Amino acid sequence: QAYARLEQSRRATSAERPLRMRQLRDALHQLRRAASHSMFRCHHHVVRAEYERLRGHDRAAMRWLHRAEVIAHQSDAPWPEFEIAHVRAQLLLDAGHHLAAKRLAQLAHAQALRMGWLSRARRIASIFHLDSTSSSGALAAASPARESTASDADAVRLRMSLDALMEVSLASASVTDPRGKARVALAELARLLGAERAYLFLCREGSDELEFHVGR
Repeated sequence: QAYARLEQSRRATSAERPLRMRQLRDALHQLRRAASHSMFRCHHHVVRAEYERLRGHDRAAMRWLHRAEVIAHQSDAPWPEFEIAHVRAQLLLDAGHHLAAKRLAQLAHAQALRMGWLSRARRIASIFHLDSTSSSGALAAASPARESTASDADAVRLRMSLDALMEVSLASASVTDPRGKARVALAELARLLGAERAYLFLCREGSDELEFHVGR
């Protein structure tokens, strides 16, 4: 029921949205009460993440996604992993990172094809405008010959990079001053990379000469 309510909320018009969101909230409460098994908790966290995204609470959505991802990886659960990739791609798209969102959507699309979830694959392709080239790449990624430790590692690195991009976007979203925005983004990058120092140099207009901009 929670996923059905979620899909209704995603497709709701502005007039329908308040009712659909209330119904989704109620379905979430029911799922949480029934979440005695780790897999039910995982699905609850995924749906809660999308619920928060639809409310415009991107930071909360990321926190719920991280919780879901821990359980999904421990349990080897393809369905939640697909939904996690879908929600994360939506968050990136909302933040204006269209290419990053499309790359993650391609991974979700490939997984849907690999599992035989054709309707989900079509939905992802429609939402993120995956063309025939993207679809061909997803089909190749879905073939058993491509399933390897290396490709899994690439997917993890991509996810970490996209998470870092999303965190930087969220951290700097409330700052309007360009220098202040650069300082906030630099501090967030340093935190994500575990760096003690970070500096940003920019090229002076009309020149290749680097000029110190901000540091921490």
